Amino acid sequence: MKKVKQFSKLLLPVLALGFFTSCSDDDDNPPATAKVSVTHASPGSPAVDIYVDGTKVTATQLSYSNTSGTAGNPYLTVNAGTRNIKVSPNGTLNVIDANVNFMANNSYSVFAYDVLGSGTTLRALVLGDDLTAPAAGKAHIRFLHLSPDAHNVDIELARTGASSINLTNIPYVGPTPAANLNVFTPVDAGDYTVSVRAAGTSPVVLSAPLTFTAGKIYTIYARGLLANIGTANGLDASVILHN
Repeated sequence: MKKVKQFSKLLLPVLALGFFTSCSDDDDNPPATAKVSVTHASPGSPAVDIYVDGTKVTATQLSYSNTSGTAGNPYLTVNAGTRNIKVSPNGTLNVIDANVNFMANNSYSVFAYDVLGSGTTLRALVLGDDLTAPAAGKAHIRFLHLSPDAHNVDIELARTGASSINLTNIPYVGPTPAANLNVFTPVDAGDYTVSVRAAGTSPVVLSAPLTFTAGKIYTIYARGLLANIGTANGLDASVILHN
């Protein structure tokens, strides 16, 4: 996945990762399916395997700051309905163990976040993805604040010759994520500079160029720890291209 330098936090609990599909015994009646992308956004946590209804579905473990699939095609296939999802670094310790309902013909993004504590569990955010094509000349974007120790942030998207887009006082997702985190916002396609500040302050903690291409759909998410800034697990951001 395309990465951007440094950032800040946002979230909702229940997780799934990997490639989930099985064949129908009756080829004339294949099972209904959904699409799922999975992102490992938990700093300091080991790479993990995913188990669906007790079966390991990852060929390669998913490591921190990575997303399933490829840029423009992060989605994996899961049979629709309620699936038991386990996430484990070693096959015995489950850092996620949850039942998740996937509706047929829908798309989802799942984010593993927070840090492993004494309880050896992680939180996860499950979002529905509206992949309706943007209008001509537009891209769709959304921001998620998944940095556990960062404060609320203000985000500015500045574009030469155009008004800035400002998102203010965005909180870390935390244990009880706000509603509507799944919503994508239409923006004019083009080149932007994204600046992130602690809410209500002037100093920029992140500044990075981003290009939004017409017709494309993006999630930009903050990850890592403010206290570890400048290290592999420090405050940073990544971009997921959904189509």
